Amino acid sequence: MQTFQTLLLREWMQHGRRWWLIALIPLAISLLALQFGQVQVGEEDHAVATLLLTAGVYAAVMAGVGWLVAYIQSGGMARRDWQDRSIEFWRSLPVPDSAAVGATVLMHLVLLPLLVMALAVPSGLLVALMVVARGFGWSTLAGVPWHEVAAVVGAGALRLLLGSLLASFWVAPVALLTMAAAAWLKRWGVPMLWIAWGLGGLILAKGYGHPEVLEALQTFSERVGNALLPLRHRQDVLSSLASPQPDLLPLPGLLGQDALQRLQELASGWGGVALLLSALGFALLVWRRQRG
Repeated sequence: MQTFQTLLLREWMQHGRRWWLIALIPLAISLLALQFGQVQVGEEDHAVATLLLTAGVYAAVMAGVGWLVAYIQSGGMARRDWQDRSIEFWRSLPVPDSAAVGATVLMHLVLLPLLVMALAVPSGLLVALMVVARGFGWSTLAGVPWHEVAAVVGAGALRLLLGSLLASFWVAPVALLTMAAAAWLKRWGVPMLWIAWGLGGLILAKGYGHPEVLEALQTFSERVGNALLPLRHRQDVLSSLASPQPDLLPLPGLLGQDALQRLQELASGWGGVALLLSALGFALLVWRRQRG
């Protein structure tokens, strides 16, 4: 356990500062823009709706940025120890190859995106407060039903943090196979993986009537969106927020129901497929590392 924690610390020391910057630079830019710019709101806009929607959109955008960065750099992580010629050093240590790969995967596909989400929630609320204050006036904040807003924000924060973990599960099969392709085939690995997945899936779907390969990628993408965007399919709830007197009391319960639905998706057949593909990608990474 101590060895695994040390491996996680290595990842944090190498990449932690970069992820702090990813999380905080957009906040600084947003606050500066709001401080020196102008915020215009329409006659039909309302402070409570603007507050909640701005905070939610900010967190969702930051989650998308975090996952985009995580996926782009995942291929490089697979070849890192070979590129800096440290693979012999790391393999000379009494460290299991599975632990070395597992620490990298856990940090970059779970913990660092979770850090971005954890910082995006209060950051989004701060940006939303500035938007409301600049758009409606500081006095408007006094009339906001803060006890109801606090319940929605608390439930939303828990739902978003859970969503980040669920997104890790649905991203893992694609990310781990990408890392495995990069580890085995170097710079050609990622393009060949996507060509094989896309072209092979198209041939199977059109020529043989088996669309499962393409459906897998589509399903994983949709499940990631469901995880990171609470209530994305409940347009009635989103539109009700724009009413003159939005009813906030049902929102925590609706967010809880949405979280339960997302958890139930893990027990589906596609959840099993995601788990098997993730295990395959992880096994290929460990096997490649064992070959030195």
